[in-house]
Amino acid sequence: MAAKIFPAGITPLVTNSIDFTKEGGEVVSYVHQGDTDNVLVDYNTFKSAMIASTVTDLSSLSFQSINGRATLIRRYVRENKDIEELYGVDVIKDICTAKYFDDMTDTQIVAVRTKHENGEARDEAWTVLQKNLYWHLVRGMESYLETQFILRVTTRSASATTTKKSFTGINTVVTAPTLSANMQQLIDSLPAGEWLKKPPTAENLGKGRWRLGQEYHWAEKWSVLYGGTWGIAT
Repeated sequence: MAAKIFPAGITPLVTNSIDFTKEGGEVVSYVHQGDTDNVLVDYNTFKSAMIASTVTDLSSLSFQSINGRATLIRRYVRENKDIEELYGVDVIKDICTAKYFDDMTDTQIVAVRTKHENGEARDEAWTVLQKNLYWHLVRGMESYLETQFILRVTTRSASATTTKKSFTGINTVVTAPTLSANMQQLIDSLPAGEWLKKPPTAENLGKGRWRLGQEYHWAEKWSVLYGGTWGIAT
């Protein structure tokens, strides 16, 4: 947040008043009182700063003069702490990618699929895994549900240019971001996996303020196409 200036000749009364916006932000109010001429000078100074956008978190000014005395109220919007969210989603995947069938070779999978596609009976010499894959396929279960996780970090900022959000490395496996202690405990309790960085979102809230979001999608293994480890070892 920008430095708060208390001009010479004005007695600042810091009210410690904090209001909350509908977006979940905080508005801190500062009250100054003094001679009308002095307060008016500083009102114009702050107003010029707002117009020039050099104080982006200064959201409003109010000026009132009575009998040679004046009151100036400045309101600042504080940057929120990051809002962290973690939730699970169901994804539909090809049944051959199920962890249960990890020990099957490519040759075994092709043999099962060929029999199924040609409408032929299973081979009794097959392994249990092959027979189970065939059993699922002939009964129409060619896919299955798996739970993945989405980590979302939302920041309310006084300036989009000072954030660390960027499109660099999107759709690439990355290290999970630095999180609060409580959220980190949840992340650490997940099974071992990899995080895919998704494109950030940006919303202009007006008056130089932004809401920016960043999502990371978890999977046990992402394909080598994304920089993950799911693929043939080299």
